Amino acid sequence: MLISRLTFTLPLFFLAAFLYGEKRPNILLVMVDDMGWSDLGCYGGEIDTPNIDSLAAGGLRFARFYNNSVCGPTRASLLTGLYCQQTGHRGNNWNMPKDFSKCVLIPELLQDGGYHTAMVGKWQGRDLAVKRGFNRFFGPNCQGMISYWHPVVQNNFYLDDKPWKFTDDFFMTDAFNDHAVTFLEESVADKKPFFLYVAYVAPHWPLHAREEAIAPYRERYRKKGWNDWRSTRIDRQQKMGLLLDGTKPAPYPGNVPDWDQDKHKDWQAERMAVYAAQIANVDRGVGHMLEVLRKSGQLDDTLILFLSDNGAAPDGGFGPS
Repeated sequence: MLISRLTFTLPLFFLAAFLYGEKRPNILLVMVDDMGWSDLGCYGGEIDTPNIDSLAAGGLRFARFYNNSVCGPTRASLLTGLYCQQTGHRGNNWNMPKDFSKCVLIPELLQDGGYHTAMVGKWQGRDLAVKRGFNRFFGPNCQGMISYWHPVVQNNFYLDDKPWKFTDDFFMTDAFNDHAVTFLEESVADKKPFFLYVAYVAPHWPLHAREEAIAPYRERYRKKGWNDWRSTRIDRQQKMGLLLDGTKPAPYPGNVPDWDQDKHKDWQAERMAVYAAQIANVDRGVGHMLEVLRKSGQLDDTLILFLSDNGAAPDGGFGPS
């Protein structure tokens, strides 16, 4: 899915106009990881996403947008404008391929054209992002497992090209939000058009969130399980024109029972609450970025895009004991 304040997207053939036009727009590109297309409020979901919803209300909401269904292939296409196979992908490998080094990236073109470029979040390249067209970078060079709370082997964090030291109160999505705001403020002060790419890990597994973010959702999912929420989402999407009247839901996978038959409802509700909290935390970050743009007078001069690298994944952690 993709949400924009303006009525065009960012394939490579638009870059010439961006680079050499008299009025060059800023670009804010936000991508989440493994989010279902109906999770956002503006797509029928019950999760609180008022800031992202405001983009849909004032821009363009896509109903037939598609991605490459896996982390690496989607990122390869997004950053090059090429089919992922042209970048060197030969399968479902989520990491960037070796041939990716032979491709020209959008940030490299924008940087050469006078843009201030910055990135926050999940980077999977063999070279650090600051060597591939970004003036600033914060995030993990993600080659392995993930934790939202702690450093993990093969998942080292960097600030620009230097290793970044974890703080005691670290939480990954919060750190991404903070650095995105910092880089945005720097970009605005630089007086150049800017490109900021924010690649969240959330709501990718593992299901991790702060308690204060989880609490508002706990009773919501204990009172109403996945059968009822799915029906509610479908009804909302039909009223929004995203689904045709009479659309029937797909059958549940064989390992998913009806909610009334599940023996671990509190545990399932907790998982749904944490997942919702992860998305709500992303929305808060988007809200902070929008506030920087409003205060600086840059909001109407900024192309804002929001998408997910693939749909909701079945990963949710270990089962109840």
